[in-house]
Amino acid sequence: METKGWIAAAAVAVAALALPVGAQEGAGERAAIPRVVGPGEPIPAGPADALLVRVLEARYARAAMLAMTLQHFLDSRREEKVAAVQDSETVLIQARPDRVRFLEALVAAADRPGPNHEVTDVVELRHGRAAELAVMLGVLGKAGKDGHREDFVRARPDPSNRHVVIVGPAARVTQARDILAKLDKPAAAEGK
Repeated sequence: METKGWIAAAAVAVAALALPVGAQEGAGERAAIPRVVGPGEPIPAGPADALLVRVLEARYARAAMLAMTLQHFLDSRREEKVAAVQDSETVLIQARPDRVRFLEALVAAADRPGPNHEVTDVVELRHGRAAELAVMLGVLGKAGKDGHREDFVRARPDPSNRHVVIVGPAARVTQARDILAKLDKPAAAEGK
């Protein structure tokens, strides 16, 4: 996410988290506005009881699902809050530094690719023939629901005929890469 993207998300945090920016109940002083800590930034040194807003980017899971999951781990006595910014798939966590680290670790554990998460790989061939080998990978597949054929992976040759672009679930892409390595042999000499 660009720097401006998370800054905009942090601006939304004030409204989304309903941060305490007015006078505290029963006190004549203003509540402190929590410091916003962007993605990848270290949590700053400071008082252990100071509230922070951590901005996290969801990579695989939906931000709304992560925020909903984190709700179960919040301590309402500590003014902990979580919100999702849908447009940027960003999770905002308001808590004290030690709890931010804990909630951040939960997000890291939950925000993983699923078994069908697609990846793209480019395989360079030593002996060319990318068009031929891409077709061979395309033949691999299995019957899916309702008799429709389900692709093993999607494979396309590049124009130079020296690379195959493979798209599919990570495990299958790895298998396809292994298959290409075994098939990438010099073409048999004509007439033999």
